[in-house]
Amino acid sequence: MMVAAHAWDITGAAVAGCRTAFIARPGKVLNPAGSQPDLHCDDLQDFARQLLAWCER
Repeated sequence: MMVAAHAWDITGAAVAGCRTAFIARPGKVLNPAGSQPDLHCDDLQDFARQLLAWCER
Protein backbone atom coordinates (compact mmCIF):
# COMPACT_ATOMS: atom_id res chain seq x y z
CA MET A 1 0.00 0.00 0.00
CA MET A 2 1.26 3.43 -0.97
CA VAL A 3 0.61 6.02 1.75
CA ALA A 4 1.07 9.61 0.63
CA ALA A 5 -0.01 13.21 1.04
CA HIS A 6 0.35 14.04 -2.66
CA ALA A 7 -2.29 13.31 -5.29
CA TRP A 8 0.27 12.40 -7.97
CA ASP A 9 1.77 9.70 -5.73
CA ILE A 10 -1.70 8.21 -5.20
CA THR A 11 -2.41 8.24 -8.93
CA GLY A 12 0.95 6.67 -9.82
CA ALA A 13 0.60 3.90 -7.26
CA ALA A 14 -2.97 3.15 -8.31
CA VAL A 15 -1.93 2.92 -11.97
CA ALA A 16 0.79 0.47 -10.92
CA GLY A 17 -1.86 -1.67 -9.20
CA CYS A 18 -1.17 -0.73 -5.58
CA ARG A 19 -3.72 -0.04 -2.88
CA THR A 20 -3.48 3.56 -1.72
CA ALA A 21 -4.04 5.76 1.32
CA PHE A 22 -4.10 9.55 1.27
CA ILE A 23 -3.22 11.41 4.46
CA ALA A 24 -4.58 14.94 4.31
CA ARG A 25 -2.02 17.63 5.10
CA PRO A 26 -2.41 21.40 5.04
CA GLY A 27 -2.52 22.55 1.44
CA LYS A 28 -2.64 19.04 -0.03
CA VAL A 29 -5.81 17.93 -1.79
CA LEU A 30 -6.79 15.12 -4.11
CA ASN A 31 -7.47 15.80 -7.76
CA PRO A 32 -11.22 15.16 -8.17
CA ALA A 33 -10.56 13.87 -11.70
CA GLY A 34 -7.67 11.64 -10.59
CA SER A 35 -7.47 8.30 -8.84
CA GLN A 36 -9.26 8.14 -5.52
CA PRO A 37 -7.49 6.37 -2.64
CA ASP A 38 -8.74 3.25 -0.89
CA LEU A 39 -8.37 5.12 2.40
CA HIS A 40 -8.69 8.88 2.95
CA CYS A 41 -7.29 9.81 6.36
CA ASP A 42 -7.03 12.96 8.47
CA ASP A 43 -3.68 12.03 10.10
CA LEU A 44 -1.47 9.03 10.96
CA GLN A 45 -3.66 7.94 13.87
CA ASP A 46 -6.72 8.01 11.63
CA PHE A 47 -4.76 6.01 9.04
CA ALA A 48 -3.91 3.35 11.65
CA ARG A 49 -7.57 3.05 12.71
CA GLN A 50 -8.82 2.85 9.14
CA LEU A 51 -6.14 0.37 8.08
CA LEU A 52 -6.97 -1.99 10.96
CA ALA A 53 -10.69 -1.78 10.19
CA TRP A 54 -10.02 -2.34 6.47
CA CYS A 55 -7.86 -5.39 7.17
CA GLU A 56 -10.54 -6.91 9.41
CA ARG A 57 -13.15 -6.91 6.61
